[in-house]
Amino acid sequence: MATDRLDRIALIITAGGIGFCAGEMLAPSTGEIEWETLITGVLAIAAAAWSVRAMLRVDVEQGIRHRQLLRLQVRDELLLLERAYVPHGVLLRAWDRECQITLQRYEEEKQLGNGPSGEIMDHLTYEANELARLISQEDIAKAERTFSPGTAFQYRWLQDIGSRIHRAVSALNSVRQTPVDDGAGNGPEMSLESAVQILVDSLREAVGNAKRFAASLSQQLASSKKEV
Repeated sequence: MATDRLDRIALIITAGGIGFCAGEMLAPSTGEIEWETLITGVLAIAAAAWSVRAMLRVDVEQGIRHRQLLRLQVRDELLLLERAYVPHGVLLRAWDRECQITLQRYEEEKQLGNGPSGEIMDHLTYEANELARLISQEDIAKAERTFSPGTAFQYRWLQDIGSRIHRAVSALNSVRQTPVDDGAGNGPEMSLESAVQILVDSLREAVGNAKRFAASLSQQLASSKKEV
């Protein structure tokens, strides 16, 4: 407040000094000062100076408001990313590890020459359903608008894989429910082994992508925290 008053006094003094000098220079040869010209000049200079100062103040205030809005936006994005990563990103990392173990058990059974056991098929189906549950979380969907291009690409790719896995699970369930041809042409469209293999291939593709998406989400979250 005190600074504003000092600024105004300084402006008045400066305007008066400039106006006086202008009046002296514009005075006729008689040496008499034309007070009307002097006063008009002082007022014009003061008004111009005041207008410039007002515009500068508006620019400063707009800059402050812009920075405040940016900080609020960053905080909003940070909150969305936190809700997406904790716990869903963490759970995706855990899913990645568990799914790899299930796939390894499937390969061990396959190497022994045995068909996929009911237990293994149950585990594969569980992993598929768990991935679908994780990537369809509302918190992740809400945070998608804050994703970087790389994170958004990985998320959409993971969603695409999830759709294929869903179709593979549906096909496997259909085969398991009708394992043999009843003689009327109502048998399954594919063998049990083929249905399981399609699901396994899709899960293998999802494993690496789920881990990369979670890592990208974690990196973006850490970067956003630095900006706050």
